[in-house]
Amino acid sequence: MFSKHENKCPICGTQYQINQEKCTVCYWDLGIYLNYKKQSPEKLIKTAEKWARIAFSKIRQYRKERNELRKKMEESPNFTQELFEIKLRLSDIERKLENLSPEQPLSTNIKEELKQEIISEVKAEIREIIQESLKKLPINHISNQDNQFDNSSYTIETEFIENKENYPEKSPNLEKIPNIEINQYEQYILEQYYNNPEFLEQYAYKVNATKKTLEDIYLNKANQIVFQESHQSDYWIVELKNGGYCLLPDLNLKINTNLKAIKTIFELNNYQDNISKNFRVLKTAKVMEINNQWQLTEKGVLQF
Repeated sequence: MFSKHENKCPICGTQYQINQEKCTVCYWDLGIYLNYKKQSPEKLIKTAEKWARIAFSKIRQYRKERNELRKKMEESPNFTQELFEIKLRLSDIERKLENLSPEQPLSTNIKEELKQEIISEVKAEIREIIQESLKKLPINHISNQDNQFDNSSYTIETEFIENKENYPEKSPNLEKIPNIEINQYEQYILEQYYNNPEFLEQYAYKVNATKKTLEDIYLNKANQIVFQESHQSDYWIVELKNGGYCLLPDLNLKINTNLKAIKTIFELNNYQDNISKNFRVLKTAKVMEINNQWQLTEKGVLQF
């Protein structure tokens, strides 16, 4: 009736010691595999029901905490969005400087002076926004250590400006990056993904393609790409503020060992087999939630 599980929990896959009674991660009763012949079917069912009740209680508590955290974020002053809009304006100005007409060339010195002047003005504007936002926060909200908008966050949000003057010259590969239109909410997610991943990870679902999906992919018959929460995740799913969900690769995802599955989820620009390793997300994949799982609705784009 029961097969050997090679010292891995059949529920979550965690390694366990021989004669260990419960899994240390999901608390599944491992003892039933040692003496199941001595137990009646009714007792086995009761054991499974007991574990399921505990698991359901933990899931319900997790969802409650997640919703409370989202509510706190929505009630906080939205100055991070204002900072992001300033970033977009600064990037737009720099693109215009780079694309000046050849008939009216601008000397390097003048261009650099203009850039530094713009950066100084944006820094001052950001400081004003932060100060105004702080004034609106309740005192106990500011002192709360769990507050996501503490001074360390301000440093992260403005760090890109401090390092603008140290950016390297564009490489030939960067010149080939296509111009992909994405909305401001997705752009904000990508900013956090690269500049503040620990913050974004708190609001992400850790997922993997389902076993059936992976089997269909490798048999070349995948019609639907479905994801589910997993302890060993290859992807993050984040809810967008304007509705819907976006999917990003886990920061430790190994491209060459997951290539066939990744190609069904993302377009791979400039990818070279067994050579390309590092990539940048130009556009997140889109998914929709169905019965505590997520189905791919639109492929994303990775640039190598």
